Amino acid sequence: MKYNSGMYSVLLTISPLLFAPPAAAAPARLLPSASGWFYADAEEDSRMEVDGSGHLAGVPVWRTGQVLVGIGHHDAVAMVSAHKGVQSVRALDAAGTLLEVDLGAAADDFAVSRTLRSLPGVEFAHPNLARVLQPHTLPDDPYVSGQWHLENVGQTDGSIDADIDAELAWTVATGAGVMVSVVDTGVEPVHPDLRVICGYNYVEDIDDCHPEDGNAHGTAAAGLIGAIGNNGIGVAGVAYDADIFGVRLLGGATTDSDMYEAFRASVDAGAAVINNSWGYGSGCEAYSLTGSMRRAFQYAEEDGRSGLGTVVVFSAGNSDCDMSRDGIASWSTVVSVAALDRFDRKESYSNYGHGMDVAGSSGGLLTTDITGDPGYGNYEGDPDYAPHFSGTSASAPVVAGVLALMFEANPDLTAEHARIMLNATADKVHPEEAAYDESGWSPVYGYGRVNAAAAVLAVANVPPEAPQLVGPVGDPYEDRVILQWSAPVDPDGDALTYTVQWTAHVPDPGADADDTGALEDTGASEDSDTPSDAEAVTTEVTGITGTTLDLTGSVSAHTRITWSVTAHDAWTLTDPTEAPEFTVQPIPDPPETETETDFDAGPPVEPLGAPTSTETVHTGADDPKGTGCEAMAGSAGWAWLAG
Repeated sequence: MKYNSGMYSVLLTISPLLFAPPAAAAPARLLPSASGWFYADAEEDSRMEVDGSGHLAGVPVWRTGQVLVGIGHHDAVAMVSAHKGVQSVRALDAAGTLLEVDLGAAADDFAVSRTLRSLPGVEFAHPNLARVLQPHTLPDDPYVSGQWHLENVGQTDGSIDADIDAELAWTVATGAGVMVSVVDTGVEPVHPDLRVICGYNYVEDIDDCHPEDGNAHGTAAAGLIGAIGNNGIGVAGVAYDADIFGVRLLGGATTDSDMYEAFRASVDAGAAVINNSWGYGSGCEAYSLTGSMRRAFQYAEEDGRSGLGTVVVFSAGNSDCDMSRDGIASWSTVVSVAALDRFDRKESYSNYGHGMDVAGSSGGLLTTDITGDPGYGNYEGDPDYAPHFSGTSASAPVVAGVLALMFEANPDLTAEHARIMLNATADKVHPEEAAYDESGWSPVYGYGRVNAAAAVLAVANVPPEAPQLVGPVGDPYEDRVILQWSAPVDPDGDALTYTVQWTAHVPDPGADADDTGALEDTGASEDSDTPSDAEAVTTEVTGITGTTLDLTGSVSAHTRITWSVTAHDAWTLTDPTEAPEFTVQPIPDPPETETETDFDAGPPVEPLGAPTSTETVHTGADDPKGTGCEAMAGSAGWAWLAG
């Protein structure tokens, strides 16, 4: 939608708080529980109900006296702001299309959300509920020594090669230059084995990401993703040269708007991957995705990495139940991750069902801990590390680290292609019990256990060389106008396709043809040799698999053509190769010939073949060889024999 600067000034007049920055948010105002119902999104089947005990789909929630409203155009802002009982309106996004509407503590935010949803231009409206998000971890799992998930050689009595093949992947990429956001309980920014950029603490509404409550969950997840490698201490993450963007969203009551802003802040900071080792609750109750969370996922997909997209990863949950009705797990752009043990088998607690994408290692992983005594424990007496991080909370950051490696290996990789290749290169573990379908998907393992080496090697890319132009040479006649180029070398051996962009500069009808058929310049400036154009029409043809494009029949005589060709491999494209312009020539009329009265032409012979040119050759009085025959080579292709 185009932004209207005039509308912006009107909206500021209506509500001075409308475009306040996100940092203006106050900590969640928790109101007494009350029953009620609302629509989570625009669809009628997104109806959700909070029961009398204050539970939504089995999860405790609190009202805040606020409603989140998604609008389709800015005219709706005035109607929302003018609604009875509205105390303030704040935009959560730069475009002003997601509004946090404060109604005060006495309002019925359920009823008001339904009313606002019915206004023209409103896409959705739902209460800004608060909840305590639950980490998907099992810190009491058995102690496991070593980082077997990176390279399993049986060091914990597990199955050899029940790992993600990290060492081979590291020969290509280590995560350098890639940022991964960890939305969790916070990440300890001073840990000596982590490279942390602090985001925001939405629990306490401060610019910090330190886990103030001593919860090591986020620090442990961050270590699996990006604990620094080759530094002589501690452990190594899957993407050990990646940067961590720490966000504290867990550890207290946070709202739907907090969740939206956490995702938006991660994308704006430059995160290529957002890891979420948490969920709304521990069970598998039906939970519709709210409009605000849908907006958050769409923002990551469409605006992340300058339009290439940011991948959102979620842990599947630890209740050994069917998560098919989970709105987050089922969202098309979310990567949902199951948990496998050191034998490549499903951990007993790992959820399953529709929406599962891949599986990752879990069941006791060695990773970073909060420094000092607080945290999960110690590893061989070192309190800065914990050896038993488990649950799908552990498998999700393993997958997030693999995605970071993929984005370093190919910075042009889109979020969509990253998900496709992550799934396509996963190992089909335990096919005898996984029930993989024809597409290779299993409700238990998704597309299989992630394979870092296979995924990285699949997307690592060297772009092709630029194509070289072959023809046309000179100015072609209008009955044969073919653009041609040579196939360049692709270092990776990828199949190439081409895009040709060509512009037909149609001559000005005021230009007159001289007696040779060429156009006289009647409109060009004194400093130009190019005639004026009546119009210029540009056409782009994509997906060409050959090395020619036939324009015959698409252009007429006297049309000036400029064109370029671009080569594409699976991931990148070359700079366009610009071709010299040319002008399509008319087919010349055959010259008149004199026929001698004693000349018997005889019967005609069969055609000699398809037209190849428009050149006319004649014999007779002017025949230098004195053969007494007349012939025409070209569009007609006929020859006559002398008698």
